[in-house]
Amino acid sequence: MVRTRRNFPPEFKLQIVKELEGSKTLAQIVREHEIDHGVVTRRYREYRKYGDNAFLGYEHIYKEDARIA
Repeated sequence: MVRTRRNFPPEFKLQIVKELEGSKTLAQIVREHEIDHGVVTRRYREYRKYGDNAFLGYEHIYKEDARIA
């Protein structure tokens, strides 16, 4: 059985990060949302690096240095 790659909207990514910053553990989030722990940690890392701008575009993280001057 082939699994298709799931795309998560920015709102969901932010919700995951907020849950992790709140009272939920990584294991709880992984079980509740049925996603890999690597996805959660990557989203958390992006949020810590870019803040509220991390999930501006659908499936694209905000990178100031990638913008054309």
